[in-house]
Amino acid sequence: MRRSQRMGAWLARVESSFVAPRLRGDPAAARKAGVVAGFSFVPLAFVPLLALMEWVAFPPEVAWKVVLLVLGMIPVFASVPFVLRLTGSTRVAGNVMIAYGWLLLGVVSWYSGGPGSPPSFWHVLVPMSAIALVGRPWAVFWTAVVLVEAVVVIWLARNGVTFENRIQPEWRPMYWFASIANLATWIMLAGLVYERSKDVALHTLESANRELARARDDADRASGAKTDFLAILTHEIRTPMTAILGFADVLYDEWRERGFQSREIDALVRIQRAGRELLETINDLLDLSKMEAGKLELERIAFSPSELVAGVIEPLRARAQARGLELSLELGSPLPGVVQSDPARLRQVAAHLVQNALGFTSQGEVRVSLGVADCEGGKCLDLRVRDTGPGIAPERVATLFQPGAPRVTAPSDQARGLGLGLAMCKRLTELLGGRIEVSSELGRGTEFRVLVPIDAPQGGAWPAGQGAVPTLPAHILVVDDGPDNLRLIKHLLTRAGATVVTAADGREALARVEESERDERRFDVVLMDMQMPVLDGYAATRELRRRGFARPILALTAHAVHGTRESCLEAGCDDFATKPVDREELYERIRRLCPDILSRRGE
Repeated sequence: MRRSQRMGAWLARVESSFVAPRLRGDPAAARKAGVVAGFSFVPLAFVPLLALMEWVAFPPEVAWKVVLLVLGMIPVFASVPFVLRLTGSTRVAGNVMIAYGWLLLGVVSWYSGGPGSPPSFWHVLVPMSAIALVGRPWAVFWTAVVLVEAVVVIWLARNGVTFENRIQPEWRPMYWFASIANLATWIMLAGLVYERSKDVALHTLESANRELARARDDADRASGAKTDFLAILTHEIRTPMTAILGFADVLYDEWRERGFQSREIDALVRIQRAGRELLETINDLLDLSKMEAGKLELERIAFSPSELVAGVIEPLRARAQARGLELSLELGSPLPGVVQSDPARLRQVAAHLVQNALGFTSQGEVRVSLGVADCEGGKCLDLRVRDTGPGIAPERVATLFQPGAPRVTAPSDQARGLGLGLAMCKRLTELLGGRIEVSSELGRGTEFRVLVPIDAPQGGAWPAGQGAVPTLPAHILVVDDGPDNLRLIKHLLTRAGATVVTAADGREALARVEESERDERRFDVVLMDMQMPVLDGYAATRELRRRGFARPILALTAHAVHGTRESCLEAGCDDFATKPVDREELYERIRRLCPDILSRRGE
């Protein structure tokens, strides 16, 4: 073991005994306290030798005075760690020790012959020790004290003041040698204390890194467990929700066509609304988990901002009218027909804000406005949602966007929940590079404003037209192991004009594709469920690609966790959609994958 390591081990025991407990919790303070404790014990190593040298070198009538002063180092320096422990201040303890050292050196120098005596050179230890013990400002102070002392002594010597050298002549050479040896010993031991402090710093850093590594591993394991749980949760809930919401939509269309009474229609609407609210809560939890892990994927594609916001508002008009509220949309001018951003995330933000406004408004109106504003570095989509609700108290605004922090007691059951909506809005807006603002007045209502950077190409506004069923004269293979899902998707596609063939697993899908190729009735697109028995969608897709099937494959899965999209695309799918199926989104994805359907089929 090296000397510095042995010294370090000894000083570590000193620290554990004398450093105040509250300083040990702070690594920097503990290291500084350890240096002070070490410096207080370093001089004690050569106090007996120094006292013996003074006793021999000085005449008897002087020696006892100097020896008593030197031996006084023992109680003074030994008390420094106790002062450190009691006060918890390295500055107090360090200055006590430096002051005594300066006094000792001054007296010994006086008796040894003044400015030219060997102990006078020891004064360099005062500022050197001060730098380590009490920091730069106090080190400057002690340096100034030593310099002033030296100037005064030299001035006195030049102006007739005699400094008697009381060291016996025969001992003067030996005294010089011993003084230099003591100075070298002090510097060496001080260097060991410094090295010890560096060892402690490295050890503390290594310990902190190990703790951080353990914390990171624990966090990764916890995040992995949460991700696995969410994957199972979303799959197991989304799969039945596809059928619940899908067939609720089917019944709604059929009942409206058959003229059912409003009571039956209202009950069905409530089922649809409750199912969608449950799905939104699941989606919010999943998105929050992705954002916390930094894994939420953003797109940047072209879309119509007016159609996007209108598509959010239209399904909510019935809810607003049922509660006696007016829900209106104002479009600014000029408003680009096409912009570039992430329409899915913007739709989430708009939907949360409008639903939030409806839930907290008991009378009056909810007014939505959409325009374009100047932002730093370009243009921003400017979305505002204003309600005539009770308003928000100023002290609640600061916590408004935290999960679980609702605005006020809501007048509507629709505003109840986990309080995730506004938190989602803020995080999504910031991920898109924008910001969300809120202004409110108690009793007068609240306005939320969302500013999101966009790329706005030239062009006029797109024509409005929501809810029209697109024409899809396509030959489509739907693969899903859930009979309810198969029936629902087939119904939706058939209504849109498609010819649909179904398969219950991947092996059956391979057979259906082989039959279609042989009969020259090739499928335009395959909708592939990814989680199936016998042969799952991943393996079936790879096999289709291996056999030369080159037409689009759209993955449909209830798994929506990070990495699922990449896995589907890696297997050979061309696009990815999650369940429950949104019919407008499904139609649009099919048209995007097969842009030549209309022209090829004579539409």
